[in-house]
Amino acid sequence: MSPCAYVVGLLHPLVVDELDLRRHGYRVTVADPNLWCPFEDGTSFGTWADDARTAGGSSGPGPAHGTGAQQRSTSTMPSASTP
Repeated sequence: MSPCAYVVGLLHPLVVDELDLRRHGYRVTVADPNLWCPFEDGTSFGTWADDARTAGGSSGPGPAHGTGAQQRSTSTMPSASTP
């Protein structure tokens, strides 16, 4: 798979339509889970498009494992311009 695959998947639908990219073979397949981390102890962590699946589907070290990921994904991060 091309390293450009991620960026190409971000194209705005208007661009895809105006350039008639589908006629030229443009297709996007969403990867789900979009992150998967297996650990040496046999547990794993994955993030899914569905937040509930991310929170409930981890085989991490206890129930708080999924909850922490959910808190991280919904927290507000300061922008680069914030002092």
